[in-house]
Amino acid sequence: MKPLLTGHLLALGIEPHASVVNRACPVAMRAGGTMNIGELMPDLEKLMAARPDLILTREQRDCGKSQKEKMYDHIAPTITLPFYDSWRNHLKTVAKVVDREQEAYDWLQRYDRQSTIIRDRLRNKLGDESVLVIGINRGRICVYGQRNLGAVLYEDLQLAVPKGVAEIAHCKEVTLEQLEQYEADHIVLTSYKHDGSAAMDLAIREQIDSLSARTAWQNLKAVRDGSIHSMYDSRHLYTSYNSWSHKLLLEQMERLLLSDSSKGWS
Repeated sequence: MKPLLTGHLLALGIEPHASVVNRACPVAMRAGGTMNIGELMPDLEKLMAARPDLILTREQRDCGKSQKEKMYDHIAPTITLPFYDSWRNHLKTVAKVVDREQEAYDWLQRYDRQSTIIRDRLRNKLGDESVLVIGINRGRICVYGQRNLGAVLYEDLQLAVPKGVAEIAHCKEVTLEQLEQYEADHIVLTSYKHDGSAAMDLAIREQIDSLSARTAWQNLKAVRDGSIHSMYDSRHLYTSYNSWSHKLLLEQMERLLLSDSSKGWS
């Protein structure tokens, strides 16, 4: 029922029979043989037609089940993951219910080995230089915090956390002028609340292009130093908070932060 759950299944070597396929979170697009049962929420008729043996979903943030979600149990046994649980526990829970616990253990072992190697390489190059992730939307900016991307950057890779970011759980909308409160040595640009449309792709590019003419942007240390790294073309591939996306994010951070040629707006 959520692209993040598709990511966990893919990490376990399972292509879901049916799934919500959201263009903003292209992790789900990797499952080419999966039946599409909806863009943002499942179409109940399509869900019933899929005849699932098991339904996987996750709690909504800070709210109870919708009337539609309450109907899932009438279609098939439903496992609901807690919203505030960690992505690792999400993976282990999914693995348990699909009888892939050993696969989850092996996957996490490989992930931890890979993150250690990349962490050491980044530490050798960056030292204690901090990395800030900024999300761009049409006329809106956010700072990403400790969850989602932060779980990889600040926990697994142990990159230095910019001032103020430790107080942000998920993300926080800010003005351009407020970005100076989160001064960092490096800035990674990504999407924020992307709706999956080509129009939003264009709006984000235009928003980013307009930043270069703003004094508040030009005054940021990372901008002055040319340490801007672009990741917004991937929509929400790296912000879906699942094991598959996190592995891709590890590798993306290695490419972006270790390659000088990756700096810029493209």
